[in-house]
Amino acid sequence: FLNIDGNATNFDNFLLEIAPLKDRLSFIGLAETNVDSCNQQLYQIAEYTSCYQSRLFLSNKNQYKSKGSGVCLYIHNSFNFNHNEMLSICTESIEALFVNITNLPEPVTVGVIYRPPSGDIKAFNSHYSEILSKLDGVKSYLLGDFNINMLSLSDDNESNFEEAIFASGFAPVISTVTHPRTLR
Repeated sequence: FLNIDGNATNFDNFLLEIAPLKDRLSFIGLAETNVDSCNQQLYQIAEYTSCYQSRLFLSNKNQYKSKGSGVCLYIHNSFNFNHNEMLSICTESIEALFVNITNLPEPVTVGVIYRPPSGDIKAFNSHYSEILSKLDGVKSYLLGDFNINMLSLSDDNESNFEEAIFASGFAPVISTVTHPRTLR
């Protein structure tokens, strides 16, 4: 997973960074692509099929959010998959894109989730908990940038996020600071 902070400026560097790893990655998740699904063909990775979710549409401005929006998944071509619309959502508090990988002995659901830092964390937790409840009993992988400092858990909303993860049988893989500036 990577918060790419804009495909237009960072996608080529991203391709260079993953080149040594590419043969070992079954799926890749990106957040903040700033790309609509209609432009996904501009950003391809050899041997992968992309699945992009359109950026957040701001109805009050009658336009798509230009920065800090858009999630996508790249699924290795050895897998068949379909978009899981029941789990996918795009609001001001959460962007989530899910696919079901169908050609395995046991189906697998893969999702990429992004919580914009300006989004309402309480609304995010509500959507996130609903997604987790729908994944109950389903072999799943969740990738994402949640913009929540799990080393601090200074308020109830942060604690509720952590509780939802563990109560659903998931566990964070990253256990170190990823944004040192958040510790100031």
